[in-house]
Amino acid sequence: KWELEVVNKNTIIGLKKIGVDDQELWNMKEDRVATLKEAMSYLVMMLRVGSDTDFISHAT
Repeated sequence: KWELEVVNKNTIIGLKKIGVDDQELWNMKEDRVATLKEAMSYLVMMLRVGSDTDFISHAT
C-alpha cells in the first residue's frame, strides 16, 4: 500500500490505493474521495510544481 500526498494551503489530496491495480484521488484531511474540483487542482499542481507545494510520499 502506498500513498502520495500533496500538501498545500487548502487541503491534502493524495492517491489512495484500492485493490490490486486501482487507485483514486483521496482527500486525506476529510477522509473522503476527492471532488472533481479537488482532483482538477491536484492535476494542475502535479503539472506545475510551485514553490508553495511540498510533496510527501509514503511507502509501506
